[in-house]
Amino acid sequence: MNKTDKTTLLLADAARRMADVAEAELGEVLETKKKNPDYALCNWRDGVLLIGLVEADRLEAVRKYVDAFIESGETPYATECGVFGYAVCAVYEKYREEKYEKLCRRLMEAIENYPKDDEGQVKYGGDRSPDARFVYVDGTGSVTIVLARHGTL
Repeated sequence: MNKTDKTTLLLADAARRMADVAEAELGEVLETKKKNPDYALCNWRDGVLLIGLVEADRLEAVRKYVDAFIESGETPYATECGVFGYAVCAVYEKYREEKYEKLCRRLMEAIENYPKDDEGQVKYGGDRSPDARFVYVDGTGSVTIVLARHGTL
């Protein structure tokens, strides 16, 4: 086995182990939600974790999270739910169930209806936030990633 093959195997093993850790973390997040119903599942931290699991092809774990979101009755909102929306779109692509399509549409409506500045940029935190006069890269990036993914559906 040459050096390139060994490196490829090492990287693949590291990626698998990282996905295992991420999946375990996702399980802990769902346990937190059961203990604390006020914990918002639609947040950037968990969304980033979900993106990693989507890319690692761990869609069954992502699906459990999306199902928990649907069951919780939470309302998606633009800046925090963007990265989460990427995962929702991936789950819909794989399973093609109506409940995932509806959630994708709700996310798109939330983004479309979210307060924007005069240039059409999503206001960070909406109109009520003290930061609403600013456009932050994480808010823009969060919304952009779901728009890009949704555009492939």
